[in-house]
Amino acid sequence: MKKKRTFISSIGQYVKFAATGVVNTAVDFATLNTLIFMYTMISGAAGLKYAWFVGFKTASFLAAVTNSWMMNRYWVFSGSEAKVKGSAGKARALFLGVSSFGFVLNIGASLAVFSVLGSMGIVNEVIRANVGAIAGTAITQVSNFAGYKFLIFKDRHESNIPVGYNTGLQRGGAHRSDLA
Repeated sequence: MKKKRTFISSIGQYVKFAATGVVNTAVDFATLNTLIFMYTMISGAAGLKYAWFVGFKTASFLAAVTNSWMMNRYWVFSGSEAKVKGSAGKARALFLGVSSFGFVLNIGASLAVFSVLGSMGIVNEVIRANVGAIAGTAITQVSNFAGYKFLIFKDRHESNIPVGYNTGLQRGGAHRSDLA
């Protein structure tokens, strides 16, 4: 019975994680396309160079990761404790580590698709950038969920937190590690 409840809880978390992913993707794409638009308007350049694409994709990824931390910490895994003992800063650092791995996957896949589409004769850089961003997002979805769930956040009933321990997540209270 406990395993079934844990499985159902994990499905619920993944649904929230997927919804968070939709919001993060919107932040990512809005930032990426705003930067591309500003670049072409200001520079008057006809083409988007690889270096500019990587820089824009990096900025858009960082905006999405910032949003991701907030939504995952306070909504997706809100009934969980940071598995990392100590300050919330350690949990944030581990989150950044998992996200950095996702960053490498995301940028690598995005750039590969951007390049391949260019070699196939697709000349519209905005289309290539967005298809690349979709590929990068798809690649990182599963790895980020696994990293966040198993390395950073752990369900309270799966951990050794004593019954009655005030985590600060009940009734909107502040946990001492959130004050760091």
